[in-house]
Amino acid sequence: MKKHKNPLASLGLAFGLSLGVSFSATAGEFDGVTLKVATWGGSWKANMEKIIVPKFEALGGKIEFVTGSPAANFAKLVAGRGRAPFDVMEVLDAQVGDFAQVDYLQPINLDLIPNKVNLQPFQYNTTYVGSGLANFGGVIYAAGGDEQNIQPGLDLMKKINATKFWTRGGETKTQFESGDIYAAVVHAGWCTRAARAGSPVMTVHPEIKPGVKGLAKEGWLGIMKSSKNAKAAHWFINEYLTTDFQYEYAINSGVFPLNKDAIEKMKGDEINAKLMELRPDAISSMLRLDYSKVDKTAWIDGWNKTLTK
Repeated sequence: MKKHKNPLASLGLAFGLSLGVSFSATAGEFDGVTLKVATWGGSWKANMEKIIVPKFEALGGKIEFVTGSPAANFAKLVAGRGRAPFDVMEVLDAQVGDFAQVDYLQPINLDLIPNKVNLQPFQYNTTYVGSGLANFGGVIYAAGGDEQNIQPGLDLMKKINATKFWTRGGETKTQFESGDIYAAVVHAGWCTRAARAGSPVMTVHPEIKPGVKGLAKEGWLGIMKSSKNAKAAHWFINEYLTTDFQYEYAINSGVFPLNKDAIEKMKGDEINAKLMELRPDAISSMLRLDYSKVDKTAWIDGWNKTLTK
């Protein structure tokens, strides 16, 4: 398999951002174009259908969604040897190493993404960011371990003796509502969604180590090398980064926008202001895992040996 030294040169843009420049397009520009987007289902898809899809249809095109987790969508890529059943894909940071081993992505032309104007350099074309298994990663660091020494975290998890290990964050929201659980290790977005559903929840960003509180969980958008709709894919990414979409995303799905104007807007929402960390300096100092140091096989083996006996 072909290896790439800088996999994020193709992944291009963090999708937890909120900006406000419009892509220059004209009516009929995407006549006959069907853009296929791989994303989560539920509110993730609903947000796009509400904000982005009508704009694309006004330009003559159509957007179809391939729903599933990023892991499931990557498996489709592998099965098709890079011939993707979609044009654009949401990618977890924990998958960056997987994409580095294959040639499935095409470069993003940043000239076609004017909404990158307020991004910081590490939010595109960077190698070291954290996501995916970040919840457990925080436990590892809090217990005195790191990406290459996970046993302290595993031992702490065994000592905690949790009621269950969730596989989807939505499970915690449901169990808060039913009263089956009273605490969970989960990202703050699921807490905001539980609160909007009426559950009396509160969040705590734990101190991972001195000077580091909480974990940053980030993601990316990539354009498939097999896509024949590159211009439409660039248009989609640019629209994904607009203030209107990202604020809607934040309210409905708990995805955090990093742009300062979007954060200011979020401060006016009572639930976000109560449950989210909105201070830029605090966000920038959160723990970010270095997935280049992670041996996924060792992590899985260690988990199975310690916690599934």
